Amino acid sequence: MPEAHTQTSEPRASEHVTVTSERYGADQVSLSKLPAPLQDTPQSVTIVTSELLRERGTTNLNDALRNTPGISLGAGEFSWQGNNPTIRGFLARNDMYLDGIRDFGSYYRDTFDYEQLEVLSGPSSVYFGRGSTGGVINQVSKTPHLREDLDASAALGTDNTKRLTVDYNHVLSDLGGDAAVRVVGMAHSSNVAGRNTGKQRRWGLAPSLALGLGKPTRLTVTYLHQEADDIPDYGIPWYFGRRAPVDFSNYYGFDSDYLKTNVNVLTVKVEHDISANLQFRNTMRYGQYGRDFRISEGVLAPGTTSSTPLATVQVARNMWQGTSTESLGTEQAEITARFDSWNLAHTLVSGLEASWENSTPLFQNTTGVPTLDLLSPARHLAFTGTVFPRLYAETPATSLAAYAVDTIKLDEEWEVTAGFRWDQFASHFKSTTYATVLNQPQAAPTMLNPPVTSQVKNVDPIVTYRVGVVYKPVENASFYFAHGTSFNPSAESLSQLTSARALGTQNSFLPPEKNKSFEVGAKWSMFSKRLEATAAMFRLEKDNARIPGPVAGVNVLGGSQQVDGFELSLWGNITPEWRVQAGYSYLDSHTVATATGGSLLSAPLVNTPKDAATFWSDYEILPEWTVGLGGQYVSERLAQNTATSYLKSSPYYTLDASSSYRINAHYLIQLNFYNLTDRDYINEIHPFRAVPGAGRSAMLTLSVD
Repeated sequence: MPEAHTQTSEPRASEHVTVTSERYGADQVSLSKLPAPLQDTPQSVTIVTSELLRERGTTNLNDALRNTPGISLGAGEFSWQGNNPTIRGFLARNDMYLDGIRDFGSYYRDTFDYEQLEVLSGPSSVYFGRGSTGGVINQVSKTPHLREDLDASAALGTDNTKRLTVDYNHVLSDLGGDAAVRVVGMAHSSNVAGRNTGKQRRWGLAPSLALGLGKPTRLTVTYLHQEADDIPDYGIPWYFGRRAPVDFSNYYGFDSDYLKTNVNVLTVKVEHDISANLQFRNTMRYGQYGRDFRISEGVLAPGTTSSTPLATVQVARNMWQGTSTESLGTEQAEITARFDSWNLAHTLVSGLEASWENSTPLFQNTTGVPTLDLLSPARHLAFTGTVFPRLYAETPATSLAAYAVDTIKLDEEWEVTAGFRWDQFASHFKSTTYATVLNQPQAAPTMLNPPVTSQVKNVDPIVTYRVGVVYKPVENASFYFAHGTSFNPSAESLSQLTSARALGTQNSFLPPEKNKSFEVGAKWSMFSKRLEATAAMFRLEKDNARIPGPVAGVNVLGGSQQVDGFELSLWGNITPEWRVQAGYSYLDSHTVATATGGSLLSAPLVNTPKDAATFWSDYEILPEWTVGLGGQYVSERLAQNTATSYLKSSPYYTLDASSSYRINAHYLIQLNFYNLTDRDYINEIHPFRAVPGAGRSAMLTLSVD
């Protein structure tokens, strides 16, 4: 098995990330707020290393998340696009982080700059602020280290994949030998196997500079640029509670549809070891996420009934068009102090955080778009229609926070973690709505009245907390209990729109939803720490979910949702030649309290499969030759769970495989197979559509290191 490059810098007092090259996993997360090793962390944490991503031939975040139990995928919306995961039954689209700081943009993330991917399950507002009901996803960037390295790869795929990557690290000897630069780049183009028209085209560049590596004072500057020009695929329509009975290759958009994104994120981090037991960190970030899109969404034409002959069913196309820019500025100052008090060993992490965010979308609609046949949609049609503005909005928001998390070692067997955080999230939603009406079918819209403006100001101060207890009866095993809280303000996504289609603002002026979790678990380390296993049982509760109130158009905090479940995971080396990463999650979700127009009482939560499993295993047949096999199983999911719309997606499984051969010390050739059985399945779900997964494909990669 070829040895993976470790991407950490030289050892230093504050360095606490260890990435192994011998197994699928890491011993610790990159987040300074979690200073203990994984085995002593009272929380479910899954780490996906860059080595596992390479072996699976993973090129995007959605596919990377398939390695994690408890996560299911949703489709993009009219008002936002990009990755849309659900963790333990709760939407995590706004819970994406890049090196511990919010990564808010609506874009599809590539894995080219990932050192590792960390999924922390359960409410974690004490660490991250607003959101994190089901958990958070933290992307860890590649940064400079003190070795000369050059890695590159070229890939070709049967789905017309063409991909190039480069990763170059250079030590700046002229600056004393403690400085380095690293440049990571990617260019990618592909279709979607088994689908007509959808395309993905993107490129990225991530240069970084580090000064003072291994020294008491260190400076790291990173920049991420990712640009994409895709033909978006919004799937196939629902058909009376199930996906439409059509060929999975059917495409209902225009060849000229587009989703263009432009991401720029600059981060400056300063670290200073005041002493061996006292470290200071300051991180500043500015990010800007641009979006320009026109998207076709196929839905059954008005008047269609279940008795309408399939051969005559027409599909109308909702056309969504617009632009948007999301901006983010963050300042985070943090201190880690290790000290003894009353014969107790403390690791106290405390900090202050301030951020400014803004979202400025312009949404447009289109009229005069012709319908298509459901069974045989016409292809390669030129776009026709009249575009008119529907809404322009702006939502500046500020966040202020103070937090402290103390990990207290009572003795060799017991450890306690206690943390709290005070947040104040203030938002100011301003919108201009353009009222329009059609003079006659297919005619251009006419403005009825002057545009309507509205403003909604919310200020939400709130305190969250987390406590955990770890018991270690022996060195290689631990048992834990954890309890935590989180909150979801009404403008969490930098908008007050409850529906970008109806332009409703039913959540205006509502206080935040509040969530809490209870979790017990165990972690074992076996075979001299070569193999790790975890088990966790948990309950998540949202006691004041937003539901329709007695006044039309106004929601109230009167709902209740609950998820009970457990997760099992295994990763590492069973033998020196045999590696594995596997996970299973069971989620029993319920709507506990609701109202007319809301979710059905006792119905499962949307996009929350009761059973889900993932695994990947490889075996070193010869020192030069390794083969791998893996896959995923997902049970049925609901895309909508109301009385008027109860949409269900069928269960599915997929199988993947790989074979890699080390030609010599510098060259590796790898062949990956995806969806070996060519199974038709729904990958991403949405209340208005179902997006099929990719069909069978293969990718050949030549790597140089």
